[in-house]
Amino acid sequence: MEAAREGHEEMVALLLAQGANINAQTEETQETALTLSCCGGFLEVADFLIKAGADIELGCSTPLMEAAQEGHLELVKYLLAAGTHTHAWSWSNTCWLQVHTHTHLELVKYLLAAGTHTHT
Repeated sequence: MEAAREGHEEMVALLLAQGANINAQTEETQETALTLSCCGGFLEVADFLIKAGADIELGCSTPLMEAAQEGHLELVKYLLAAGTHTHAWSWSNTCWLQVHTHTHLELVKYLLAAGTHTHT
């Protein structure tokens, strides 16, 4: 997971080839390699993981929520095109609240245009 968090696509590929569980989750926060790559804004790593079969909705915070919270607009666009749900819930937030509370104006505009609900 550290390789995904740091954006090291080649290392991610090597670890998966050696049998690493693509959907393994951290014990405390249930983060996955995909969630961590989205938090860091690593579009290429996220793309690789999704194409390799990573669960796009897994984790307490989904990959979309993490990308939105950190203001990674291109990654948000990619995740939406890949079929992620904009109305997914974490323990306490929707992707809308993640973006809104972190004041990423371009992301707010994009998610509104994509039809995301603003109520929870």
